[in-house]
Amino acid sequence: MKVLTTKEAAERLRVSERRIRFFCKAGRLGMRLGGTKTRAGTWIILEEELKRFKRFARGRPSKQHRTR
Repeated sequence: MKVLTTKEAAERLRVSERRIRFFCKAGRLGMRLGGTKTRAGTWIILEEELKRFKRFARGRPSKQHRTR
């Protein structure tokens, strides 16, 4: 089982490192090691977890038309 950093995960998914951290903070990807309330820890992502996550579509959902 290989452990990836946010930078490595971003390169594999072809997104920004900031986007990967967003997914981590939202609880959709990875786990945090260390850290306190005032200082952030390190995010780690398992390679297998990234492969499962990769199957889902990237980006924002398309706009839905409003109905009146």
